[in-house]
Amino acid sequence: MTSKELDDKLKWLETRINSSLRPRNDDLKQLFHNDENRLAFHEFFNNEDVRRLFIFTRTNRSLVASLQPPHELKSKSIFFLKNNEGIKLTKDNLSDDNALRQLDLLTREVYLPLLCTEVNHANRYGINADKLMDILHRLMATVETAEGNIAGEITLPLPSIEVLAEAANTVNRRAAVLHVLETTIIGWMKQIKSVLKHDPVADLERQAGDFPGPLDEIALWESRLEKLYSINRQLDSSVAVDILRNLEEANSNYGHSFSNIRKEISKAIQDTKDNLVMLSSISSLCHDLHDCLDPQQLLKLFPPLINTLLLVWRHSKYYHQPDKFHNLLRLLSNEVVHRAEAMVGEDVLHEPLDSYSKLKEALRVCAAFRGTYLDYREKAEELNEKNCANHAENAFHKAVWPQCLLTKVRDSHDPDPSLIIVMSRYGIIRDETTAGGEVRRDEELRKESEWPPRNAPAFDLLNAFMERCNDVLELVQTTRHFRLLADTAEIGGAGTASLDSLVKDIHHKYSHAMDAFFSQVSNVLAIDGSQTFEKAFFTFRCIVKDLEKKLAGILRQSFLQCSTIAAQLRLLEVFEGVSSRELVQIHLKDKDSALVRLFTQELVQIHEMFKEERANPPQHKNMPPVVSKLTWIYALQQRAEIPMKKMKKVSPQSLEGESGWQLREAYADAMKDMEKFESDTVQEWQKNITAELAERLKQPLLLAEEYDEEEELRPQVVHVNLDPKLLLLLREIHYLAQEPFSIRLPGPARELLRNTNSQELRVTATRLDTIVSKYNMVMKTISSYEMPLFERSLAKIDLLFEQGLHEYTWRTVESADFIETAAALVCVDLHLNLDIVQTNCQEITQLTLAWSKNILDVFAAQRSEEVLSLDTLCGKQLALNEDFEQMVIPAGHRIHHLLDRSYQAVNMSEASPAWQDYIDYMDAVILDGLKQTCLTSLKSMLNQIVHCNRARGEVVPILMIRLELIENEIAFRPPLDQSTSYTSVQETIHHWLDSFLARGRLIEMLSGKGSYVDYISVDEEVQQLITHIDRLVRDNALECRNLFELFKEHAFLWQQDVTQTFQDFLRGKGSPSHNQSSARKQSPNGPSNMRLIASARSSSRFTPSPLHKLC
Repeated sequence: MTSKELDDKLKWLETRINSSLRPRNDDLKQLFHNDENRLAFHEFFNNEDVRRLFIFTRTNRSLVASLQPPHELKSKSIFFLKNNEGIKLTKDNLSDDNALRQLDLLTREVYLPLLCTEVNHANRYGINADKLMDILHRLMATVETAEGNIAGEITLPLPSIEVLAEAANTVNRRAAVLHVLETTIIGWMKQIKSVLKHDPVADLERQAGDFPGPLDEIALWESRLEKLYSINRQLDSSVAVDILRNLEEANSNYGHSFSNIRKEISKAIQDTKDNLVMLSSISSLCHDLHDCLDPQQLLKLFPPLINTLLLVWRHSKYYHQPDKFHNLLRLLSNEVVHRAEAMVGEDVLHEPLDSYSKLKEALRVCAAFRGTYLDYREKAEELNEKNCANHAENAFHKAVWPQCLLTKVRDSHDPDPSLIIVMSRYGIIRDETTAGGEVRRDEELRKESEWPPRNAPAFDLLNAFMERCNDVLELVQTTRHFRLLADTAEIGGAGTASLDSLVKDIHHKYSHAMDAFFSQVSNVLAIDGSQTFEKAFFTFRCIVKDLEKKLAGILRQSFLQCSTIAAQLRLLEVFEGVSSRELVQIHLKDKDSALVRLFTQELVQIHEMFKEERANPPQHKNMPPVVSKLTWIYALQQRAEIPMKKMKKVSPQSLEGESGWQLREAYADAMKDMEKFESDTVQEWQKNITAELAERLKQPLLLAEEYDEEEELRPQVVHVNLDPKLLLLLREIHYLAQEPFSIRLPGPARELLRNTNSQELRVTATRLDTIVSKYNMVMKTISSYEMPLFERSLAKIDLLFEQGLHEYTWRTVESADFIETAAALVCVDLHLNLDIVQTNCQEITQLTLAWSKNILDVFAAQRSEEVLSLDTLCGKQLALNEDFEQMVIPAGHRIHHLLDRSYQAVNMSEASPAWQDYIDYMDAVILDGLKQTCLTSLKSMLNQIVHCNRARGEVVPILMIRLELIENEIAFRPPLDQSTSYTSVQETIHHWLDSFLARGRLIEMLSGKGSYVDYISVDEEVQQLITHIDRLVRDNALECRNLFELFKEHAFLWQQDVTQTFQDFLRGKGSPSHNQSSARKQSPNGPSNMRLIASARSSSRFTPSPLHKLC
C-alpha cells in the first residue's frame, strides 16, 4: 500500500471519528500518531480476516484504536465493521453512504448481540430482553424491506439466527423466539401478497408515466417475473427453509398456511410466463416500431403488428379480457403517437414547408394505423360472434344434458397430462387443468370480448393527437402564408409604397400574435389534458381573421393596377397562401369573376388565332418545318395552359359556378383542337419519316471531285456525302425526341436508326469530315519529292476510299470500322507523319536561310567613317568566322536529328530510291544555304571595292595602306604583293576568299557523297564573283605601283644628305634636282607635276580602288 492510499484511508477514519466522538484536536492527533493505534489501523485495512475496529476512551481520556472490544465502556465509542468476511479495504469500497444498510448492520451485528443474548444484562437496565428482541427484529425487517423497495427488489428479511439460536437454548425464551419467527413469516406473506395483488395498469402508469408503450408492458411483466423468481430463491434458501420447518414442528398455523402462498406464487409465475410468451410474439415488431422514423416503414409494420395482436387476443386468456386487451391497444396507439411526434420534431414552425409535410406524414401514419386496426376489427368481430355462439351452445348443453352423459377421457396421444378431453354427443370440448389439477375450460376464451371502436378510451391519445395535428397544420399554414408577407412588402408586391407599408403593418401584428401564442404554449404537440393550447389558439385565430379582412382590402386595391391576366395571376401568386384563405376569397369574389371573364376571352382569341393560321403556320428560320409547326402549336397551348395551371393553383374557387364552367369549356375546346392538330402533324411525320430515312441512308459515305486520271493517280479532293435533308431529318428526330415533345419514332424508323443513332451519325459525319479535310490538306500540300515517301500509305487509302465511295453507306453497320481504319490511315499515319516530315523540312529550310541573315564578313560590318589596318581587319574576320561556325555547326547537328525523325516517320529503308531522292533534295537545300552565305560575303567584298573606286574620295575605304620611308627607301605597308616577307594584301584577300568557300566543310553532307565545298567551289556564280574580285584587286595594286613610280623621281629628297645639301646651297651651288627646276619653270602657278601625272594615270585605269584611295 502506498503512503498516499494509507493517508486517504486514515483521513476517512479521522472524518468519521471526529463527526461521531467530537474529540479534542490534541487527542485526535495523538490517536493517529500512536504506533499501536496505527498498527491496528493497518491490520483493519489490510488483513482480510479482521472485520472489527473499536475506537474508545481510556480512563485517562485518551482515544485508543483496538481490534478487540473493551471490557467496559464509560463513555461514547465508535465501532467499525466490515460488511463481509475476506474483504480488503480500498479507497473505492471504503465509503458506504447507505444509511439503511448501516442501520441494518448496526442492529444485526451490535444491538442484537449486545442487548438480546444476555437476559441478565438487559434486566440490569430494566429492559425486557424478549420484547427488545422482537422490537429490534421488527426494526431490522422494516429497514431491509425499505432497502429492497428502494432498489426495486423484493427482500424477505431474515432474523438473526445466531441470536435466536442462543435465545432458544433457554426454555422460557422459546415462545419469544417462535413469536419472532411468526412475525417474520407474517412480514413475508404481506410482501408476497402485495406482489401477487398485481395491478398492471396502475403499476405501468406509476413506472412509465401517463403514456406508456408496449415495450413498457413487456418490461413490466419481465420485472414481475424476476420478482417472483427472487421470492422463490429467497424462500428456497437454507435459512428460510429452517424457519418454515421450525414453525411446522412447533405446530404454528402460519407455517401450514404458507404452503398455499407457495402455490399462489407458482400460479403467478405460470401466468406471467404465459403473458410473456404472448407478448414475445409482438416484441420484435414493437422494437421495430419504437426504432422506426420512416413513414413508409411504419406503414409496412402496421399490418403484421395488428395481425399478431389478433392472434394474441385469440389465444391469450389474459389479453382476451376486454379491459386488458383495451389497455394493450392503448399502449400500441401511444407508441404510434410517440413515433409520429418524433417524426414531426420539436420546432414545428421553424421551417413551415418542411413541418407541413411532416405533419401530413404524421397524420397519414396515424390514419394508417387506425385504418389497419379497423380492418382487423371486422375480422375480430366475426371471430367474436363465433365464440359467443359456441359459448351459448356449451352453456345450453350443460343446462340440458345431465353430467352422466358427459364422459371424461384422457387422450393417450396427447403428451400434456394437464389436458382432458370432454366427450359429448355434440362433439369434443378441449379443456385445460391448472397446476393443481383444477379443470378450466376454454370457455373463457370463447366469451364475448369485443374490440373497441375508434373513439374508445383506448384511442384517446391517438384521437387527441390527430386533432392537435390538424390544428397545428392550420397554424403552420397560417405561419407560412403570413411569413411571406414580409418578402412581398420588400419587393413591392402590393403595387404601391402605401400598400406595402400596410402589408408590413399586418405582418408586424401577426408576429405579435405569434409571440403571444407561444408565450402560453411551449410545445404545440404536447397532450397534457389542459385547455391551454385551445384557448391560446382560439385567440390567435380571432386575430388572424381580422388581419385577413385587412389583407383582402389591400388585394382589392392592388387588383386595380393589374390590367392583364398574367399581372392578376402574378399578384395572386405573390400573395400565394393568403389569397387562398377562405375569408380573403369571400372579399375577392367579384375580382375572381372578372379574372375568369378576361381569361375566357383570352381563350376564345387563342382558339380563333389557331383556326386562322393552322393551314399555314409561321415558320421559324432556325428550325426544321415539322419542329417549327409543333413549336408554334406548343406555344399556343402554353399560352392557354400556363394561366390555367396558375389559376388552379392560386384561385381554384374561381373555376366553380357558371362562369367557371364556361372557362373550363372554352379551355377544353381550344386544347382539344390544338391537341388534334398536334396529333395529326405527329402522325403524318411518323408516317413519312421511315421512307425518307431509308432513302437518305442508302447514299455512300464519300463523294470525290472529278480529276484527270491520266495525270493524277487519285482524287485530289474528297467530300463527306452527308445529304442536308438527312441532317434535317436527324435534327427533327433530335428535337422531337426531347422535351416538350417527347415523340417516339415508328418501329421501322427505330430499326433503321438502331445502328444509326442520330447522335452517332453526327459524330460519324464529324469524324469523316475531319478525315476528309486532312486528306484534302495532304493532297494539297504534299510535294513531288515527298509523294514517293508516302506512296504505300496513299495506296492503302486509295483502296479504302474506293470502298467509301461505292460500298459503305450511312446504314452500313461496318461504317464504324471503316471510319476507324480511315482515321488510322489518314489522320494517324499519313497526315501526322507528313506533318512531321514537312515540319522538319521547314525547320531545316529556316535554319539554312538564317545563315545568310547575319553579318558574315568585315565588308558588311564596316562603319562609314572607320579605316582599319590589315591586321585589325583580319582579326575581325576571324571573329566573324568563329561566330558563323558556332551558329552553323549546332544547326548541322539539328539538321541531322530532324532528318532522323523524318526517317522514323516515313518508316522505310534507307536504301530505297524514294528516301535517297529525298536525301538529295535536303542536300540541295543545305547546299543552297551554304552557297548563299558564300555569295553574300563575295558580293559584300565586291560591292565594297567597286563602291570605293566609283566614289573617288566620298567614301572612306575599308583598308589603310601606307607609303612609308624606311632607311632612305619608300615602300607600301602592308605590301601589295608577295615580294617581301610580310603578308601582302593579295594574300589576305585570297585567304578570305578561301574561308568563304570553306564554310561548306562545317556540315557533313547528308548523302555522304563528298563535301558541300566541292559543289560551292565549282559553282558558276561563285567563280564569276571570285574572278571579278581578283581582277579588281590586281588592277588596284597596279595603280598603286604607278603612284609609287612618281615618288621615285624625287628620290633625291630622301636619298641625299640634308646637311650637305644645305651647305651646297650656301656655297651657291644649283638646285638639288634638275627635273624639279625645269618643272617649276614650266608651270610656276599650276599644280605640282606629281599630282598631274598621278591623276592622269588614275583616270586611264579601271575604277578607283580602296587601296588606291589610301595611297
